[in-house]
Amino acid sequence: MSNSDESPRASNAAGTPYGSYAANDSNSDGSTRELGPDDFFPNRGAVCATGFERPSIPPRPSVQVPAVGDPIPSVDALVQDDTALEHDTHVLRSRLELMTALNAGLAAHASVLHEGLDVLRDRAREGYNIGLDAVDRLSREVETRDPTLRELRDENVELRARDSCVTEWKTQYDNLCRTTADEAAAYQDAQDRAEAVSPT
Repeated sequence: MSNSDESPRASNAAGTPYGSYAANDSNSDGSTRELGPDDFFPNRGAVCATGFERPSIPPRPSVQVPAVGDPIPSVDALVQDDTALEHDTHVLRSRLELMTALNAGLAAHASVLHEGLDVLRDRAREGYNIGLDAVDRLSREVETRDPTLRELRDENVELRARDSCVTEWKTQYDNLCRTTADEAAAYQDAQDRAEAVSPT
């Protein structure tokens, strides 16, 4: 019966093992190593940087339990089998503890991501509401300014009409001035001719 089975190790970002639950971690007095604080991830999101433990099938037991009717082994063999089974049990328990710690780290990191998503969603909703308020405000301003714009357009049309009338009146005045000047000149010429032919 062999006690050389080893279990995977979890490492941090620098490659330093957080802890081991391998069979070789047994102390010199034969006792097995217990998980300590360093075996757990201190940061809630550290599990993403350190990786995670993939589920795997536990190793086969190093002891074959005799079936009913098989010959009973010697006392020394039973003691060895008991020691081996105790070691295998500790290895499995250590694997379970580490897997539980890793799962807790993943759950904590998922919680951090969920909180971040909640914050982003709240900010997006706030920005969306601000945008809606801005659109409503601009719509009200446009509705308020529409009558003013219509009044300005009407005034502009009226001013253009007046300008056209002024231009027409100026043209008529210029024509009248020219006609009057021509008539005055003709009258003066007629008067001069009349004075020239009249007896003195």
